[in-house]
Amino acid sequence: MLKESLYEVFSKYAGNAGKLSNLGSSNGNENLNQMIAKKAPKSQHYSGSDSLSFRVAAAIAQKNEGHGFIVEVNKASCLSPGKRTTTRAGYLDRTTYETSVDFAVSSERQEELIAEIPSTPSSSRKLKPVAAQVSDSTLIVADLETTGFSTSSSIIQIAAAPLHSDESFNRFVQPSNDTVKLFKKVYPDQQSYKLQDLVKSFAPDFESSNAHNAEHDVSMLKNLVTNKPNMEESLRDAVFSTEYVIANNEKLSNKNRNIGSFTDLITSNILTKSQSSTLAAYGL
Repeated sequence: MLKESLYEVFSKYAGNAGKLSNLGSSNGNENLNQMIAKKAPKSQHYSGSDSLSFRVAAAIAQKNEGHGFIVEVNKASCLSPGKRTTTRAGYLDRTTYETSVDFAVSSERQEELIAEIPSTPSSSRKLKPVAAQVSDSTLIVADLETTGFSTSSSIIQIAAAPLHSDESFNRFVQPSNDTVKLFKKVYPDQQSYKLQDLVKSFAPDFESSNAHNAEHDVSMLKNLVTNKPNMEESLRDAVFSTEYVIANNEKLSNKNRNIGSFTDLITSNILTKSQSSTLAAYGL
């Protein structure tokens, strides 16, 4: 009985031997085996499931047609091919390696193109906050009201007040101290570092209903700063120089000017948005 059963099984394959692929080990066979193993891993025992034939068929379609077969299946089923699916398929099916790669331009033009590529910025251009000397300076708290949160937003109002004086004024000046960094050190482990929330926690007697008025916000800032002992020592760790602000603005300008040239690299997932922003900021 066993011999007859086996003969019946193998007779079907023997009759179609001409249709079978060469079972010798080759890159193509190993690649197909890997595709099938990914879609039907042995650890999940899909051989006992009705889905096995579909999984193997999907692997064969990927081998023959590329990852774009999913897009074609969706179209044939009257479904949206999917923008993300189409982009991803194009990325996976791209040529990643081939021999004799060359520019489709003349050697003279190649030299011109290479000559136009700007040199790589040196590491010395990496921006670092430059500590400013504040030991003999008058400590001032300042607050801005702007048209938005962008660095290019217009200034509507700015107010400032010295820590050790009752004077106050409204002027257009370049701020030189990041109070968020300061308050994170002085008032650690807070869920929010918004001015109103800090005032509620550490200066509850101070009226904060008039928030987003620069002159009033400066009064709240001053109250928070003078409410802590040895605040001037902490201020020294939070200040930065005017040169740092100018250099940082130049870096931001470079980023806004160059980031558009990285669009294709970001869309193709060759570079992340963060990597592209960093390269653009340094002038590439």
